[in-house]
Amino acid sequence: MQVFEVSDLLTRVRNKFLGYYYTVNYARDLTEEEQRQWFEVLNLAGSRITAVQIELTAMLVKGVDFYREYADKFGERLRQSNLEKLFVFKATEVSIPLAALNPAYEMLKGKVHASNLSPIASDAKPSLISKLEKEEIEKIFGVTLEALDWAVEFIENNKLKEPERIDYVTYLLGAFVFIGSNKINHEQKAFMIERYNGMQFSNKDNGERRKAFEELITVKDIV
Repeated sequence: MQVFEVSDLLTRVRNKFLGYYYTVNYARDLTEEEQRQWFEVLNLAGSRITAVQIELTAMLVKGVDFYREYADKFGERLRQSNLEKLFVFKATEVSIPLAALNPAYEMLKGKVHASNLSPIASDAKPSLISKLEKEEIEKIFGVTLEALDWAVEFIENNKLKEPERIDYVTYLLGAFVFIGSNKINHEQKAFMIERYNGMQFSNKDNGERRKAFEELITVKDIV
C-alpha cells in the first residue's frame, strides 16, 4: 500500500471524499401531505422531482416497491423475448409499465373503460395507482405481468410480425386483461390477429390510438 502509485491514488480518493459537502435534513411530526411537499424540493439539492417519482415514493411508503415487484419484471419478460429494444427512451421503462396497469385498474374497480386509461405512455396514471391499498396494487401488478406473458406468447405462437413498437404488446396485454384469461375461442383469436396485423401507430394522435384500443378490447364480447 505504500507504493507511490497506490498511495497517490488513495490520497486523491480521500481528498475527494473530504472535499464533498453533505447536508442532512431532519424533520418530525409532519403530516403525509407535508412530507410529500417537503420531499418534492429536497431531492437533487432543491430541484423539484417529477410527479411520477412522488407517486412511486408514495407506493414505497405503503410497502410496495414498484421497480422490484413490477417494472423490473416487466422489462425482464421483454428481454427474455428479445423485445427490450421496444423501450425507445429510458423514461419509457417507467411510463410504459405504469400505463400497462390501466386495464387491470379498471377491472379491479369494475369500471367501464375510459379512453384516457389506455395502455399508452401518455395515459400513465401513477396518482390513481398510488392511492390503492397495498394488496390492490400488488394484485394489479400480478394480473398485468400475467397478461404480458400471454401477449408475448400470442405473438410468438401465432408467428405474428415482430412488433415495431411497444404498443403492439401493451394493446394485446390490455385485451387479455379484459378477457380475463388466455383461453380464447377461434373467433376471438382471428379478431385479435386481424387487429394486430392492421395496427398502425406512426403519425397517429392519442385520440386515434385510444380508439384503436377501444376497438380491440371489444374482443371480450365475442362468443
